[in-house]
Amino acid sequence: MNICFHAFAKTMLDVRTIQPVKAMRQMGANVFYAEETRPLPRLTDPSEPRILILQRLVPEPRNWIAALCSAWRKGWVTIVEDDDHPDLYARSLGKNAHVVTAFSARTAHAMQTATQALAAWHRRNTPYVTAFENQVYELPPLETRPDDHVRLFFGAINREACWRPLIDTINDTLRRHSHVVPVVVHDRDFFQALDSPGKQFHPAMTHEDYMTLLATCDISLLPLSDNRGNRCKSDLKFIEAAAAGNAVIASPTVYDASVKDGRTGLIAGTTEDWCRHLEALISTPAYRRTMGMAARTYVARERMLMQHIGKRLAWYRQVWDNRADLHAALEAREPRVARLGARQSARRMP
Repeated sequence: MNICFHAFAKTMLDVRTIQPVKAMRQMGANVFYAEETRPLPRLTDPSEPRILILQRLVPEPRNWIAALCSAWRKGWVTIVEDDDHPDLYARSLGKNAHVVTAFSARTAHAMQTATQALAAWHRRNTPYVTAFENQVYELPPLETRPDDHVRLFFGAINREACWRPLIDTINDTLRRHSHVVPVVVHDRDFFQALDSPGKQFHPAMTHEDYMTLLATCDISLLPLSDNRGNRCKSDLKFIEAAAAGNAVIASPTVYDASVKDGRTGLIAGTTEDWCRHLEALISTPAYRRTMGMAARTYVARERMLMQHIGKRLAWYRQVWDNRADLHAALEAREPRVARLGARQSARRMP
């Protein structure tokens, strides 16, 4: 199978780009990887499956359709990869976020997402959507630390609305436990809001460095407010923290579906829950270690990427086998594709 993966938003998205590419190559697929647009590889056997995956592309309508028609004439089946709800793109795309994501979904043969909730949302625009949940590519090595050395991790982008209601509770707890070292990645506002002389800040980093840093920590905070966009997010932060042996405290939004409360993590639905759980994990080393290792075991048994990558390749084969029906459905839902394709075919006629 030939797969061409074009990544348009690679930063901090290895789990949706580089890691699946590596895993598919390990399974024997012939995968070409490029960041943004590159010429499609030239293949000589027209019977070989050709899957073109376009990740987080923001298309301009006419040029986009013309480019797709060119790819289709060369035998490529197109799949759009989108792993976030358009509500969460509003910061960068503004009011056009919904229009752009709907258009890219309608004009590809199929679509892949990161969660079942997001797949259900996108099926309003195109029926052939599947969800490939985020998984862990490899487990990082763990550090052994003394019981009185506690590192509290928070790493996120655009989560102020999630952590702001909890900051007073977090700071109250930190004042009672001056030995706790908060470790913050990327979110400068959260870092500045922390009342702790020992706090540490790290800018955005590679995924490998992120996981290495996470494995030096003991407790991870995963606040997530309840809204339409967040309900479509994945549990990636939980499985990454779990892979690193962290005990997590998480909001019920998204995380209550995968965190086994009291065993592989703690669910905090109220401010009081956050205070109580954080106090317990800081004060009881054996409790947090047992919980962190139970979560790591869960990831090792059920959430490793190589355990799931075969299903992805099987779906790509299914898309290829159904390409004629998928293209007919595409032309029916997006007439501009049919019109432009017809004009290009006419120009090629003698």
